[in-house]
Amino acid sequence: MKNFGTFFVVTFFLYFGQITADVKPPETFETKSLTLRHPVESDMQIVFDKYTSVLVVSTYLPWAPHTNIDQTIQRYLIEQGKDGLFCWVIHEKTTGNFVGMATMAVKQEEASSKYEIFVACGFIPDTWGNGYAKELLQFGIEWFKKSDVQKLCTTTHRENSYMINILNASEMVLEATDVSTKVADDTLENRLYYSIEKEATE
Repeated sequence: MKNFGTFFVVTFFLYFGQITADVKPPETFETKSLTLRHPVESDMQIVFDKYTSVLVVSTYLPWAPHTNIDQTIQRYLIEQGKDGLFCWVIHEKTTGNFVGMATMAVKQEEASSKYEIFVACGFIPDTWGNGYAKELLQFGIEWFKKSDVQKLCTTTHRENSYMINILNASEMVLEATDVSTKVADDTLENRLYYSIEKEATE
């Protein structure tokens, strides 16, 4: 059975102290088939029932299934906006149905003005095979091309063959095959690391 979870990583440079103004993402945005917005309390029950409590959803994501709704509220509602952590609920445009979650965590390298933005996304089993992971990846690449960001990266679990096939067919290039890192409270291990980088300018 497939699991369509991945981590998108954006690497770019900022001056110290500008993380809130320069990194804070929009509350809502959309792709061809999906709409994404920050979660509210009324979202938490369906997020728990269809996403965070489902074992297969977390197969390649860095957290265990939630056993109670308070864990979901803590992860996606209480922590929203704290320490560079932002979350979105994902809905289908055509039906308005909840289909998944996305999370962005901003990580600053020590003694450096470089920031990495890790964005995780995952979808409920009912939607697997609809091409949503591919659509979000392509959306990220197109956004990157129009932005001032110099490098767009992603990691995915080395056993997640579905996502690996999508990445291999994209414009991203495999850089490393055994990456481990910590993002917010999550430890990412056994990851493949892909990137796309713009040519340096004077």
